[in-house]
Amino acid sequence: TYGGNPVACAAGVAALDLLVEERLPERAAERGAALLHGLHALRERWPEYVAGARGIGLLAALEFVGADPARSGVGQATSDAFGMRVAAAARARGLLFRRGAFISIFGPPLIATTDEIEWVLDTLRSAIGEVVDEEARGRRNGSQPAAKPRAVVT
Repeated sequence: TYGGNPVACAAGVAALDLLVEERLPERAAERGAALLHGLHALRERWPEYVAGARGIGLLAALEFVGADPARSGVGQATSDAFGMRVAAAARARGLLFRRGAFISIFGPPLIATTDEIEWVLDTLRSAIGEVVDEEARGRRNGSQPAAKPRAVVT
C-alpha cells in the first residue's frame, strides 16, 4: 500500500494467495468460455435480434441488432428499447446485469460455478424469448417492434 500499512499489506498478500490456491484465474477462463459459448448460441438462435457476443474471462457482452454506441451507450435508453426490455424480463426472473438499449454486459464473480453460469444462460434465453415473442405479437397486431433491426453486426 502507499502508506506501508502492514495489516493492509497482509490482507493483499492473503488475497493474492487465495487467487492462486483456488485457481481463480483458470476457473474464470473456463467458466468464461462456457458463458461466451452460450451467448454465441443465443446469436445463432435469434440472428435477427442478437448481433453478437464478445468477452474475455468472466466479462462478457451480448449485443443486440441496431446497436449504435455513438447514439445510445450503456444506460442511455428508454424502457422500450430491446436491450432494456430483455434486462427487465431477466430481472423479473432474478438475473441482474448491466444493460443498455442494445447491449447486456455480464460480470459474474470469479467463484461462479458451472451450474450458476448455466442458470444465467437459461434465464437470459428465457428473457430474450419473452421479448422476441412480444415483438412477434406486436407485428401481428400491426404495431412496430421497439427495436427495428437494421443490420447484423458481428
